[in-house]
Amino acid sequence: MRVIAAERAALAAWRAATGAESPAELVAAVARAGGAPDVAVQEFCASVGIARPGAGGVHPRVPDVLGGPAALGMVHQTALPRTGRRRGGVFYTPRGLARTVVDRAISAAGVPGTACDPAVGGGAFLLAVADAAVTAGRDPAVVVAGLWGADIDPVAVEVSRLALRWWAADHGVDDDPAGRLVVADALAGIPTWRDAPAGFDLVVGNPPFLSQLRGRAVRTEGRRAVLVERFGPAAGGYVDDAALFLLAALDLTAAGGSVALLQPVSVLTAEHAEGTRAAVERRAVLREVGDPGTGWFDASVEVCTVHLDVPAEAPEASYGASKSWADRLAEARGLPAVDVAAWTSRGSLGDVARVTSAFRDQYYGLVPAVTDGPRPGQPRLITVGSVGLLRDEHGRRPVRFARRRWAAPTVDLEVLEATSPRVAAWVRGLLHPKVVVAPQGRLLTCAVDPDGTIVPSVPLSAVSPLEGGHDAVSPWHLAAVLLSPPVSALVARRYVGSGLGPETLRLPARALRDLPLPGHRARWDRVAANLADLATLDNPRRRTEDLVVAGTPMCRMYDVDAAELVPWWAERVRATLRPLTGPGPG
Repeated sequence: MRVIAAERAALAAWRAATGAESPAELVAAVARAGGAPDVAVQEFCASVGIARPGAGGVHPRVPDVLGGPAALGMVHQTALPRTGRRRGGVFYTPRGLARTVVDRAISAAGVPGTACDPAVGGGAFLLAVADAAVTAGRDPAVVVAGLWGADIDPVAVEVSRLALRWWAADHGVDDDPAGRLVVADALAGIPTWRDAPAGFDLVVGNPPFLSQLRGRAVRTEGRRAVLVERFGPAAGGYVDDAALFLLAALDLTAAGGSVALLQPVSVLTAEHAEGTRAAVERRAVLREVGDPGTGWFDASVEVCTVHLDVPAEAPEASYGASKSWADRLAEARGLPAVDVAAWTSRGSLGDVARVTSAFRDQYYGLVPAVTDGPRPGQPRLITVGSVGLLRDEHGRRPVRFARRRWAAPTVDLEVLEATSPRVAAWVRGLLHPKVVVAPQGRLLTCAVDPDGTIVPSVPLSAVSPLEGGHDAVSPWHLAAVLLSPPVSALVARRYVGSGLGPETLRLPARALRDLPLPGHRARWDRVAANLADLATLDNPRRRTEDLVVAGTPMCRMYDVDAAELVPWWAERVRATLRPLTGPGPG
């Protein structure tokens, strides 16, 4: 983000000094002043239909952030209108990130003889490959002749062409890659290049991230049909276009070659991308998932790098037989490992509890029946903002519901019976002891409702003990499972990057049923009793610190070593407290 901000400031100064109006005019002005070959700049201007930058006049010095061939793509992207960039997923790659991805790719597969970027944008990845190859001692003329790319944006293709011509000239080579950079939709079909190899040694890039859940990037019926025809069921549902580029990349990669693509982290865990992940692993070996860190893009999405090796024959292992894609990112981020296999015989949360979630019907049904302020005999409505550690914060802090602010929202059951009998029956079915779980956070934040007086609003889930049987548990037993360090680590690994930030996770409500139970009932009972005592503490900071102390006995419930797990978990527990109380210990 800091790089983007610096470029935006530099571009504003350049616009004022040069009179450049369109993104292409700004690219041409920066290229000319930066020392790109004049003939390349002239042909760029002719190709995109703009006037050549004036030979007269004095241009300001090109700042370092805009200098060199690799900056042209970022200049073009940053100058585009923000709405158009988001609609098309146009977020070009900073040179530092491109070089990091390329270096990681060639560290395992070697310097490629040929490389292709199927969503070339401003050419950052091809330039990074060229720099890496020359650093390794390759002939610049041979290197640049082995670079290929495609993009649906004709101007982007011309920006890449100008950047590669500039790079070649800087290395004493007269090369025009016009035939190797084409305007094509790499998802709709394999681009047609002149004299291209049958397959490339390395396919690398940053495809557009186009979520299908909402917004203007959602595919049309015609577009969906084209992708399903090419990729089959893997292109169904809400799978992001970026994930499909993994399959498109495999169509372009030679046997023995490799793929390195930036991807939204959600691709690693999203259910709608599971078919794509399975299709990829039928054709390639997932070597690693890299974590490039945050702040690279002027967008809120988290990114990772997926590195694939393409063997001469189909991989023997089936999808899911080895570590999951999320596990690979968890390793890259240093998340603690847990031995899940040792827990499989102990049962799961679904054996002792049922999970209930609120949906749109319940939400809208509740709206006319909600009043503000406590009312004897009426259940309390809590939202995500009301869920604290072990107990709810109802009435202690204002919340938002139905587009307005509430101090202590309650549900008038008589009004609800009159306006929506079906939702009223749903509410009455929840008025029993339970645990209310927030869907997103650094851990499974939950509040225990021992008296059965809470109604959870969307998107909260209620986890209620099943009645009867020798394995019957209390809500405190359920909270001990949900908050325990071993389960927190398991969820963090399975759903890494699924939330809105690098440290947050989003767990589907149905996945709560699969969480493993402890192996020691007596230890579990003691922890449950301890949590019930902790919940009586009114001071949230003291309650949090006492919960941290309880982390070690929670680990013992699962026969897990607490030495490494508890410090990691404690940091997340304290971070959960901070939004409620401000800065915590330390």
